[in-house]
Amino acid sequence: MNISSDMWRVHAQHETFFWAYRWLAWVIAGLALTLPAEPLLRLPRDAGLWGLLGVLTIGATAFAQLYVRLIQERPITLLLDGLLGFCFVWLSEGNILPFLPYTLGVLILPALLWGWRGAFGMVAGFVAIDLLGMQFLGLLGSYGWFELALRASIPLAFALIWLMVGQRRNAHDDPAQQSDWDSSLYPTPAFLSFQMNQIPPLTPLVAPSNDPTLSPNHPPRPTSLQAPPEPMKHAGIFSTAVGEQITFPTAIEQLVLGTNRQSSFDLQLNTVGHVRPLSNAQQSVMLRVAQEAVLNVQHHAHAQHAILTLDYAPQSFTLMVQDDGVGLLDGTHERPGMHALRALRYRLAEMDGELLVAEQPSGGVVLEARIPLE
Repeated sequence: MNISSDMWRVHAQHETFFWAYRWLAWVIAGLALTLPAEPLLRLPRDAGLWGLLGVLTIGATAFAQLYVRLIQERPITLLLDGLLGFCFVWLSEGNILPFLPYTLGVLILPALLWGWRGAFGMVAGFVAIDLLGMQFLGLLGSYGWFELALRASIPLAFALIWLMVGQRRNAHDDPAQQSDWDSSLYPTPAFLSFQMNQIPPLTPLVAPSNDPTLSPNHPPRPTSLQAPPEPMKHAGIFSTAVGEQITFPTAIEQLVLGTNRQSSFDLQLNTVGHVRPLSNAQQSVMLRVAQEAVLNVQHHAHAQHAILTLDYAPQSFTLMVQDDGVGLLDGTHERPGMHALRALRYRLAEMDGELLVAEQPSGGVVLEARIPLE
């Protein structure tokens, strides 16, 4: 059975790597205790430490997603995690086996989250703490220069492996991470690449403005748009003749349909208030906002669900995308190389509108774009 790279990327999330390696290292430590070279005098002590490590690993697995988010917000937490791992190494007289492989797990998240800078910075701290601890316990003198160099090269090699893993995952995400106004440099995925005049009209799922149930005071009506179970029979559905026009609500519906067909999370559409026409410029910008928001959820949020809301108020129109993912990296969406949302914010400001991106108290991110209506 072949497993596609898309499925591998969906399931191989940061928290999955975190807890899966911890269990693997725990099993390795247990196997190391059965080696003939393991001194019998150390065995009861190391077996007790191994059991305690198993209890800690159960807790790490249960709170893995929360821990990854905490690392993103407060990287200093990694120092405490590393010190806890080194305590097991030092209590077992500083030997590489059985517990140093487990302690190496602290290098995984920096390599995946922050790339070369995070990995090498953490490796330098890892080696320094290891050597200082060994010196403090009087164990460093029993090592020769070659042995010390070998011990210092282990975390470096480990971090390089996880950097390659991270690069493999990012190879799929880079076009979205660096998407900008120049589509020739940063192509948009197929399910987001349509234009307003390239899709035939669909039957709107939004009731017309004379529907009495759609009043400004009426609660939102969630609509989960699911793609058909079989491929569409009309091969030219995305290649109609130039001149056919499409309404903005229908374009958004097509975006939701394509997202649910090709992404790993469920996207719902809510419409609030009376549907009102937007100008061509407003439609273009708002559709671009919706595309970028959905791309960010797909490639960064690791979300299970998201809601796209179109709110037609008497004096304004608001497009909002909410997800239940891991939140913002370092508390901001304006990372180096991320220009698309910044450019959209400028475009909205030219229309007397605004773009807001914030974390929700319950988790995940909410993006809100608002423009005034005449």
